[in-house]
Amino acid sequence: MAASERRLVNLQAARNSATVPDDPDLDIEITAARSELAAARREYSDLRTRYAAAVPVAVAASLADIRDMGPEGNSAIVFGPDTDPDAERAVRGVQRLIPRSWLNTPEARRLTAVDGDQGRYEPEGQRVTVADLADEGLGTAGFALGQHFAGHLGDLDAAQRAFQFSRTHTGRPGARRMQRSPWERLWRRHQTQPETGDTLARSIQAMFSGDWYQDDDLRAFLLGLFPTR
Repeated sequence: MAASERRLVNLQAARNSATVPDDPDLDIEITAARSELAAARREYSDLRTRYAAAVPVAVAASLADIRDMGPEGNSAIVFGPDTDPDAERAVRGVQRLIPRSWLNTPEARRLTAVDGDQGRYEPEGQRVTVADLADEGLGTAGFALGQHFAGHLGDLDAAQRAFQFSRTHTGRPGARRMQRSPWERLWRRHQTQPETGDTLARSIQAMFSGDWYQDDDLRAFLLGLFPTR
């Protein structure tokens, strides 16, 4: 897709700088490049959708050989009476990828899940707002559950903050300073800032949204945390 985008940009630049702007051959090439780019974008979207569906299944199968994952008996989220069915379905879809010991934490078991235009987690009322971003709400539900469990399991929050610090600071001990990095720009693009303590939430969301490939370290952080904590 990137090659198709570059070809179209170059052709359009050539037309803008041409001494004869109405070159029929160049117009034909530009039309063909636009068609090629549209096809590439459709293919990319299809691959991304299939990838997003396959990754959680593969992760669940791998982790099931190491520890108990997902709900069973009393180890499951209990939804409040105001929960919306679609939001509950999304949270249940993510719940199967959560270690059972996390789900068994008494103070973290109750949630109210509702539909909305933008995903959100409100810790005071343990309320999750799920937004369907063409993924049946799994991405925002995953992000909210990450925030939820990090808020109730102190060692999870400590682990994510230690990871964030190592990725956003440089220098010797006692003289650390903030550093700019591609990782920081990735967070900003998803409206998540490193200082908010959302590494766990962001990594779970990425697993369900089809962009898990964008940061190898973030993926490794989650795959290391799930089987060991």
